[in-house]
Amino acid sequence: MKWMLSLVVLLTACSSPEESAVPGDRPDATDFADADAAVDLGLPDQDAADQTTAPEASVFERGPYNVGHRRFDITYDAELEPGRTIKLSVWYPTHDVTGRPGLYVINLQRPEVFRDASVAIDGRAPLLVFSHGNGSLAEQSYFMTEFWASHGWVVVAPYHTGNTVFNVGDGGGLSLESAPVRPQDISAALDAVYGLQAPDPLAGKISDDVVLSGHSFGGFTTLAVAGADFAVDAFVAACAVPNRPSECQMLDREGVEEVFRAGFLDERIDVAIPQAPGGFFAFQAGIS
Repeated sequence: MKWMLSLVVLLTACSSPEESAVPGDRPDATDFADADAAVDLGLPDQDAADQTTAPEASVFERGPYNVGHRRFDITYDAELEPGRTIKLSVWYPTHDVTGRPGLYVINLQRPEVFRDASVAIDGRAPLLVFSHGNGSLAEQSYFMTEFWASHGWVVVAPYHTGNTVFNVGDGGGLSLESAPVRPQDISAALDAVYGLQAPDPLAGKISDDVVLSGHSFGGFTTLAVAGADFAVDAFVAACAVPNRPSECQMLDREGVEEVFRAGFLDERIDVAIPQAPGGFFAFQAGIS
């Protein structure tokens, strides 16, 4: 399982827009395959009533919780793309020790994670939002998202529709033209998880402590949502040359300049962790 996900990440998230290393042409709204065989981690049973508070755990080690996982679709009206549908991948702490294996990508089973497991949150849990790399997938950095969930966090990661591994074969997966909708996906994901209603087990269980992180193009997304200003005029001028930088693909969409000028700041973000951010050329001094 680990080497398969690692291969997908290596072939997609770090590829340049001109490279299509992973063949395939699948829609983002794919119905993910089901797998019902239960998995037993072989761990001692835990009394949830006695485990409402997480014991102290080193941040250098996996946390005291097991990890639950679920996915669902949301549809929202994005600027430049009304009726946009994205899939959300959600991790959270659980005390379950048996259950169906988690499903990543299409049908890659993750036995260390339990699908649709019970929720072990006393009070409200902090939230990590993660944005995947160019032409990649929500579960790209599963080693990170699972780790935070094991320490008692809720983690949500959207599949950025049109810029995922499923679109690489049609030439869209590694396109930077998704730049104006990616940040909106993050705000829509926040709206979705905070809007969950009972009897959903995560309803009311998420605090207003929010960390946003992302890798590569997800790092760009992180900077944008955290409030970095786009140097639109300088960006446009720098792209008005024959051999323009690859980042200029971000401008190849009607109406994008106006959207960039408005910006994407979401004031619910408390901490931003951009990982090897790409496309920062669009911000220039705006990053400060």
